[in-house]
Amino acid sequence: MKNAKMMGRIFSMAALSLAFIVAACGDDSSSGAQSESSKGSSLDDLDKCTKSLYGEVVYVEDEKAYFECSKEEKDWVKIDSTKHEAKSSSSKKSSKESSSSAGKKDSKESSSSSVKKDSKESSSSSVKKDSKESSSSTEKIVVKSKSISGVSQKGPFVKGSTVNVYELDSSLAQTGKSFTGKINSDDGKFSVKSVSLTNKYALLEANGYFRNEITGEKSKSPITLYALTDLSEREKVNVNLLTHLEYERTLYLVNEKGKSVAEAKKQAESEIFKAFGIEGKFGSSEDLDIFSTGDGNSALLAISVMLLRDLSEADLTEELTKFALDIEEDGSWDDESLFFTIAKWAKEKDLSGELGSVYSNVANWKLGSYPQGFEKYIRNFWYAYYELDECNKGNEGKVMDSEIDYSVTDRFICKSGAWVYASELEKDTYQWEPGVDGEVRTGDVLANNLYMYYEPYGRWDYMFSFDIPKEYHLNPDVTYGEMTDSRDKKKYKTVTIGEGEKAQTWMAENLNYEVKNSSMCYDDLSKNCDVSGRLYTWYAAVNKQVWEIKKGSGVSDEIVQGVCPKGWHLPTKAELDVLIENVGGELSSAGKKLKAKSGWNYRYNDHGDVYGEYDPSNLEKGAGTDDFGFSALATGYGSKETIYDDYGNIIARTDEYGSYGISSDAYFWSSSDKGAYYKLENISDYFSYTDCDTPYNHCEEWVDYNLAAVRCVKDK
Repeated sequence: MKNAKMMGRIFSMAALSLAFIVAACGDDSSSGAQSESSKGSSLDDLDKCTKSLYGEVVYVEDEKAYFECSKEEKDWVKIDSTKHEAKSSSSKKSSKESSSSAGKKDSKESSSSSVKKDSKESSSSSVKKDSKESSSSTEKIVVKSKSISGVSQKGPFVKGSTVNVYELDSSLAQTGKSFTGKINSDDGKFSVKSVSLTNKYALLEANGYFRNEITGEKSKSPITLYALTDLSEREKVNVNLLTHLEYERTLYLVNEKGKSVAEAKKQAESEIFKAFGIEGKFGSSEDLDIFSTGDGNSALLAISVMLLRDLSEADLTEELTKFALDIEEDGSWDDESLFFTIAKWAKEKDLSGELGSVYSNVANWKLGSYPQGFEKYIRNFWYAYYELDECNKGNEGKVMDSEIDYSVTDRFICKSGAWVYASELEKDTYQWEPGVDGEVRTGDVLANNLYMYYEPYGRWDYMFSFDIPKEYHLNPDVTYGEMTDSRDKKKYKTVTIGEGEKAQTWMAENLNYEVKNSSMCYDDLSKNCDVSGRLYTWYAAVNKQVWEIKKGSGVSDEIVQGVCPKGWHLPTKAELDVLIENVGGELSSAGKKLKAKSGWNYRYNDHGDVYGEYDPSNLEKGAGTDDFGFSALATGYGSKETIYDDYGNIIARTDEYGSYGISSDAYFWSSSDKGAYYKLENISDYFSYTDCDTPYNHCEEWVDYNLAAVRCVKDK
């Protein structure tokens, strides 16, 4: 159909030329001039430029320009419209004058011959000149009817987003010609069809909503991203943050530094990667895709995540603009404030493990493969800012300080190839030499902290540590027995204290039998129960339901098995009195005799308050002598989380239990009174018993809100 239309136009042009010749009395002196131009709607309507069409000129309406079938280029080329019109006018005038001259019958033969010769030479000269001028003013169609496709990504742009292709001239300014396509699915893929350009450079513009890789949700507002590209040899162009950020820098390098577009783009891409501490050869920016594997794609995702963070779309657009302008002239990122903001965010998200959610979000979109290992680029970025060395095998266990964060000293330790926050123990005891078993030192960083050397385990650790087995705290000079709880097969050390009728056999460690929803491990970590046993509600300890126990009444001195194994029971007040008598009869000293020799820190109370300056002689105030092998550890207590007003008054309690007092206190339940308990403290040698006969002991509060340990005593 297109060929038929084109041939029709050519036949029309020939008919018009023939009519013009007949009207001019049949003279053929105009045969060397170009024919009058025809019209076409678009370049797609034109026939292939072949030998039979050389010299034909057609006006293309969509392009608003004349195109000539060029013999030199063997293609349709754009020609200057003013020169085409001048040339056409000159041809008409020459034809008219030649015809008039030929019609004069009284001309002399010699004169006629001379005129014809001159006319021929003049015509030849004119044709050559016009041909030269026409050739110099033409532009070759370098991109013809191409379909340009790719993916637009912040995260992927969603359905309904638009992609425009703008033609650029040699100075990378827009010519006014553009083509538009749409994204018809949520994977960011687009296609812009029938793109024809007389210049090979184009600017792609993607505008729309996108999927947020941080939240996993669709953005609340649209954004716009750009990509500068050479379309002469490619049909696929991806639009992403890297193509967007390099645009202004590329323009500057081309227009101000005289670099080629390819050189400028390559330099700009390298400078952006360098700004984020990323090194490598990743190919062209418009080939990168966050849904493909490879280091370059991982680097793109890392930059995308760091720049997005928790920003709104408006703030993200502003930040991208600032970054692009910052590097425009010198290729260097000089915005220290933004650098710090991103580094701090990257550090917090990395150390909290939240970067893993990006993998989850991207994977859940199911849009293809996604790059692995993007975290390494984010880590290297904040490592560099916080002036940390490379975390490799050679630096394993190394502790480094950083004061970058507004003079707040952070200490990091290299573990398994990654820097993480150093614990108090790690930063306080870094590079300490081995000590003597039981030796105590203050921390190098936190002077209020005390640490003990545990020779059997070759390590410095807290005065009470869940990483030190409970057996370490038993008295090696005492002969212990052993029993097995038939319910869960756990084994416990036992000890007999006293003689004759007053002899009692006690567990030498805390009970660790689980009562679901009514017991917990310290810090809610199951491994901690292996050292300190469990903390129980009083109702769980005595194995009574709330409605079985009347308010204000206990269970007297009857024997209550409660949570204890068969053949064992919770101690009554009377049995605790016998225990005190068996260890010397004095409450004021019984506590010290029942506490273990280790596992107590005299410097802290159950609220974490520090008692005075460190003095080695004060260690005796914390630890006990464990004369009888009771080996009580400072295992703390549990309590429902409390909400206070501005004056320190309790206004509410939650249903969640917290744990407190580790290394400073030990609380144990008794069965004699509702909520009764006995207690050992790190700063006291006392053994204290709290009964419920006096109002100020707050037994009701203890029953309702607190947890304590259980030591079982054997039935007689």
